[in-house]
Amino acid sequence: MPIGLDLGTSCVRMIQFAAAGDGLKVSAAGRYDLSTDVEVNSPQRWAELVTAIRKLTASAPFTGRQVVVSLPESMVSYKNVRLPQMPPDEMAKAVEFEAAERFGAEASSLMLQHLVAGQVNVGEQVRSEVIAMAVTNPALEQVMGVLAECDLDPVAIDVAPTSLARSLARSHQAEQVRVLVDVGYSSSKVLILCGNIIRFYKDLDIAGRQINQALADHLKISPSDAAELRRRHMLGKLSDDDADSKLFGSSRRQDVEQALTSATRGVLEDLAREIGLCQRYHSVTFRGARSAELTLSGGEAYDPLIASTIAEKLELQVDLADPLAGVNIDGHEVLTERPGTLPDWAAVTGLALRLAPATQIRGAA
Repeated sequence: MPIGLDLGTSCVRMIQFAAAGDGLKVSAAGRYDLSTDVEVNSPQRWAELVTAIRKLTASAPFTGRQVVVSLPESMVSYKNVRLPQMPPDEMAKAVEFEAAERFGAEASSLMLQHLVAGQVNVGEQVRSEVIAMAVTNPALEQVMGVLAECDLDPVAIDVAPTSLARSLARSHQAEQVRVLVDVGYSSSKVLILCGNIIRFYKDLDIAGRQINQALADHLKISPSDAAELRRRHMLGKLSDDDADSKLFGSSRRQDVEQALTSATRGVLEDLAREIGLCQRYHSVTFRGARSAELTLSGGEAYDPLIASTIAEKLELQVDLADPLAGVNIDGHEVLTERPGTLPDWAAVTGLALRLAPATQIRGAA
């Protein structure tokens, strides 16, 4: 099976699966943390990605050079378009025609893909709700250049909505409406599925960076120190040592937790509000019931304040994604160092499963 390669804003992840009886096992996995003070899409970041990939391939027993790679979210633009119903080949041409107006560029300068989310009533007409995705050719060439420098062969190029949906496909029930929110460092991705059909996708600019900044402003510390404090909180490793600093003037650990809650609540409530608007759009567009459950994935999903705030504000049951449920992960320290589920491995798991027929993700027929 090919290697899944996720080029995130703050981290590069790679994973590869192998058959194990009727199931799967992880044959290789690795993670490399990137510098968050390097500008995304800068020459320094591209060089850092090459370094990261080379170190990961050298340090774990990855087999072959074939990869399924995700495009960094900063490169991809998404637009919702409503078009008349038409055959698939005509739909692709219609999306190309819309590209100049919607994306502000000629179709010839873009790589375009689309998903038909479903049929919607517009007055007396029935139209197709289409999620159009575009990346510029120069940006795509940058990614291909990184892979070439690392001697990797891309067998497929993927984007966030399909890779995330694929990672959860094994647990989806037919026609079940599911909401997935992937909270990363630079953005949060809201995905609404009906079975294995992607109905809605939106990228929000409320994520780990904004949460860190809110805490840093509140405590008058640097964003990096705020990120470290949050990391310890996520790991359940806050201690009196954290509270015994000049930041709090107290030896009470609960002062630290209260500061975290007070400082980040506004940002987290904004995130919950945006998710609620996404749900409302989906319900109105497709005239369906809202899901009573929400699944969190991404590197920030470990923050218990995110789950509790969303659950409170939207009155939903919030669970962490478990993309590697039922997969043998024994012997891979990067996957076993933290007990419980592994929501931060959702996207890369979906990439590695791209060619697995049982996890096909699609738009509506």
